[in-house]
Amino acid sequence: MKQDTIHSHIKENSFKFSRKLETLYQKDYLNRSLKIMRIAIVLGLLLYAAFGLLDTYFAPDIRNKIWFIRYAIVCPMLILVFTLSYFSFFENYMQSILVILSLTAGFGILAMLYLITEVETGMSYYAGLILVLMWAYTFLRMRFLYASFVGWSLVIAYQIIAIYAEGVLDSPVFIKEYIRNNFFFISANIIGMATSYQIELSTRIDFLQRQLILEKQDEIIEKHNILKERNTTIENELHMARNIQSQLIPTQSPWPQVNFIYRPMDAVGGDLFDFLRFREKSKIGIFLSDVSGHGVPAALITSMVKTAILQSKRFTNDPAGLLIFLNELLLHQTAGHFITAFYGIYDTETKEFIFSNAGHNPPFLIQQNKIEYLHVNKAPPLAVYENDFLEKHSSIYKNNYLNLEKINKLLFYTDGLVEARKETEVKRFFYEEIEKVLSELSSLSGKEFIDELFKRLLHFKGNDNFMDDICIINLDIDSNENA
Repeated sequence: MKQDTIHSHIKENSFKFSRKLETLYQKDYLNRSLKIMRIAIVLGLLLYAAFGLLDTYFAPDIRNKIWFIRYAIVCPMLILVFTLSYFSFFENYMQSILVILSLTAGFGILAMLYLITEVETGMSYYAGLILVLMWAYTFLRMRFLYASFVGWSLVIAYQIIAIYAEGVLDSPVFIKEYIRNNFFFISANIIGMATSYQIELSTRIDFLQRQLILEKQDEIIEKHNILKERNTTIENELHMARNIQSQLIPTQSPWPQVNFIYRPMDAVGGDLFDFLRFREKSKIGIFLSDVSGHGVPAALITSMVKTAILQSKRFTNDPAGLLIFLNELLLHQTAGHFITAFYGIYDTETKEFIFSNAGHNPPFLIQQNKIEYLHVNKAPPLAVYENDFLEKHSSIYKNNYLNLEKINKLLFYTDGLVEARKETEVKRFFYEEIEKVLSELSSLSGKEFIDELFKRLLHFKGNDNFMDDICIINLDIDSNENA
């Protein structure tokens, strides 16, 4: 059912529903009316039976006839309808049955008036008709048109009984009483109609508003299910992307001198590292890059970097040449993202280290208790400027040479390590602590060193909820093992 249709019904205060909407309303009306209707029937039964005590006082001569009407016809009828309300077929005939019940109660009193020959006594039973009207219009849950039919039927029937049976027009005194009673009786009927109209109008508006809420709930549930389905799809795709990306990143080091830890912030990350092998067994190639941003976009660019590295075989012995090649290939392909990168080649025999840096964090040189950065004039990140522009401004990627004979360790990392914030002091970063930590751990080697460094990082931060990818690679220079 369309919401604009429901809105139009509410706006128009309409009793006229479409067939489908009316069917729903009647079913809803029945379900919400049954309890109140049964209470009204029980109340009507008690009052109708209790007023039998007055019959002895007002009409002792015809008490038995009145009691027959009261206890043999009307009260059993009330009990019968109360019982029928528990059967399923009652739903289809509820209003018609309530009309018959109300008319039975009203005509029962009119029949008593007919039996009473004394006008003054008959007037005493007149109040019972007012009660029946109130009962039918408000308590019995009859709908407006049905209740109005009952009300005016009783008004007309009362005129016939009063005029032809009681002869109220035969006496000026009774005429005044008749007019007064009619004034109150008709007024009560009109008030009952207005009340019944407002009750039904309110129930219809309430029904429409609840239908509107249900439809909105259905829309919300449907949208929630769509979002849930999309989220599941995204999660599956992220899982697939993570599996694919995991194929791009080494799962273990090809050399005993090299150990690493990699922890992406999201399911997929923007950090990439790779180990490049050479014909010369003494050479160790370490590539490390970090794409700006996080998540899927960064991961896609990471895949592009990996693909570019695979295409750069002729530059594996030339770190600067490799970075120049990557910059040319990735420029204008990264949607505004830039990539910091570092590529170095270490020769275990000569202890020579040749490297080039594209805006990446400089590695740490660790010599016993002495910690320092591998300072060079680093060039801009990849995918920012054209190579011609860099050449023109003397910022093109260049090879740097360093002998590591006196160095114990070389630590490579992405900015997720040094920019990790302390959970309880968000203005404190790990870079404030790292030199001290590295100095304390300098005597350790291999996997023990890298694992302990990560533990210190977790201890500093207070949890493992990192705001950036973490990649740490340690190269032991003083290892006695050969590549």
